Amino acid sequence: DNFAVQSAKWSVEEFSRRLKKYEQIVKDLQDISCCVAYWGQQAHLPVLKMALTRLTDRLESKNGLVVWLAPRWYPTILLLYSAGISALAAEKYENLAGMFLTRVGSSRSLGASTELTLSVGEAILGLERSDAFKQLPGYERHYVARSEYLFKLLQPTLGDLLFLGRDYEQAFDRFEVLLALVHADLENVERSHIWGPIGRFGWKFRDFKF
Repeated sequence: DNFAVQSAKWSVEEFSRRLKKYEQIVKDLQDISCCVAYWGQQAHLPVLKMALTRLTDRLESKNGLVVWLAPRWYPTILLLYSAGISALAAEKYENLAGMFLTRVGSSRSLGASTELTLSVGEAILGLERSDAFKQLPGYERHYVARSEYLFKLLQPTLGDLLFLGRDYEQAFDRFEVLLALVHADLENVERSHIWGPIGRFGWKFRDFKF
């Protein structure tokens, strides 16, 4: 409610301010979710799913500037990336799958529900189309500025909590590959074409092994 989507004028400064504010708001929940995803067992999966569903409760479809509508999903994207990478690093694939398939309100139609992966993918697509992340200082020349921004942002948090070290980059890239594949698989059921959010893995080494 504190982030206007209709009256606020677009600027790089305002976009950057909103990102930082979103990051501060979700930080404690992000740390907790990372630990639960990494160390938690099947009995703890409902806790992970609850955090994601409650974050999306107020994200119903509404009118406003497209460039401000998509970032409303940014805290959910942060949480899914952080907890997802944590689960993957610990080989807790049940936790990862549970988060990917969590049912939330659809960002496409009012009153409907869908898998979290599809709603997050829709938000990521909106961010990509706006080129908002590419306008941030230092990210102008990146093909997937949003992915590179998240990669740099999350590394200190996950490094401090889970001591991933050099394994962080591979875990991050594997998470984005799986996110894209799951999105494409789910979308194939609903549409005649498929798409998945391409991360930094799409522009790296051709022989990179996942």
